[in-house]
Amino acid sequence: MLSSIYRAIAGRFPAYSSTASMSTSAAKQTDYKSFVNGEINAHTITMFFWATCPYCREARSILDKDYASVDTNYVELNRSNSTDEQIREYLQQKWKPDAYEYKPTHSLPCIFVNGHYLGGCSDLKTAVSKNGFQKLIDSPKETVA
Repeated sequence: MLSSIYRAIAGRFPAYSSTASMSTSAAKQTDYKSFVNGEINAHTITMFFWATCPYCREARSILDKDYASVDTNYVELNRSNSTDEQIREYLQQKWKPDAYEYKPTHSLPCIFVNGHYLGGCSDLKTAVSKNGFQKLIDSPKETVA
């Protein structure tokens, strides 16, 4: 299933390869912003994550277990890739502008539901426990630009 997502991403965004890392150092600033916005707009749930992050793994486990039937897209970022770092900073600055401070270990996962920014793992757990997550899934799609 993931390989089909990666192929779909590569088809829509040729600057990105179809490997587990969605980035390339040659991508321009507008390209990575378009990529992020396109991924959020194309799926019901989109989660940007680091594979080694325990909070990212926990959030993914919740989504895989309880929401497997929902159109979910996981975008893995690589800490050592400069374009992925630009993506992480863009996510941080656009959706957390008041709290923006360079904290590379505290900004992922970033979870979006129908174009709405939900937050990270603790926000996901809170929304799930209060049935707010299902309401977001059922809410009208918001286009991110």
